Amino acid sequence: MTKKYIYLILTYIKSLILVLFNIIFNHKYIVCYYNLNQNPLSFNFFEYLNYIIIESNNKNKKIKLIIISNLNSKSASTESLSQLTRYNYFILQPLSLFQDIEFVKIINSTIKSVPLFSFKNTYIYDENYHKKILEHLKFNKSLLKFENKNFRQVTDWLKSKDISDKEIITITIRTKEDGSSRNSNIEDWKKFYEHLKSKNYNPIFIPDIEGPIKFFELNEYNFCLPASYNFIFRLYLMKLSKLNLFVNSGPACAALLFENNYVFYKPVSKNNNHTDDWVSVEQLEKQGININSDIEYFDKTYFRKTNWEEDNLENLIKTFSEFEKYNLN
Repeated sequence: MTKKYIYLILTYIKSLILVLFNIIFNHKYIVCYYNLNQNPLSFNFFEYLNYIIIESNNKNKKIKLIIISNLNSKSASTESLSQLTRYNYFILQPLSLFQDIEFVKIINSTIKSVPLFSFKNTYIYDENYHKKILEHLKFNKSLLKFENKNFRQVTDWLKSKDISDKEIITITIRTKEDGSSRNSNIEDWKKFYEHLKSKNYNPIFIPDIEGPIKFFELNEYNFCLPASYNFIFRLYLMKLSKLNLFVNSGPACAALLFENNYVFYKPVSKNNNHTDDWVSVEQLEKQGININSDIEYFDKTYFRKTNWEEDNLENLIKTFSEFEKYNLN
């Protein structure tokens, strides 16, 4: 028997074993793969978790999640954070929010193609998941669960900073060198911060986890570092806030996926003739976002606005006035 036939027979036997294993052990599960050798070590993982929770509910099945990780490899967006810090922030912390995921396995490997065989209950990360999440939210409420006991860490921090937990406005600023056309117009945001203070609101800056903040040392502004370095803290602060304001920055865009008041500024970033490919019109349309429109939600009791203009002071004040009018109704 030639080596070719031996290889084919072994491949067939292995395939048969995998089919039988899937039928016997995975018939109650959807089996989900996120490969960090292929997929971003970024906020995309949180979005993927939302997606598989939706699919799990739709199919009435439990979840097995396999994460393939190789922390010795390089990934994008590491100019100021170690791989381990990003891994903790974007992978381990979000996992703690999804208690419905009963089985999580983390494999240390350099493999780039998983799984070898796919079945109907196999879910591999791809670019279409974000569109499917937005389609779900158009007809259903978010499945993200917030536990009352976890708000305590946020209220304790606010108390320690002598900040009232009423009338909070979070401002996530982006100051990263990579894709700088997406960055916040800092001087305008500082002026807008003062505008909010003059109207008796409690604005809080959430600094960029990966970018320098030149006015951080100034005591006249409220900064929330725990929200920068603790993804769960950020979500609970945003959930508690009266309004969340942000440009196109990964962690802040979590606000798009649960019930809260928000304004999402300049989703499409432009800098002279350069457009960041990650947030181009083409990419946003692939993600299910209609250009020059707001995202549609099933729950319409919240102020959720996508503002396609620059985050200059005039525009910030204008959109906030719209929120105040909405809030009075």
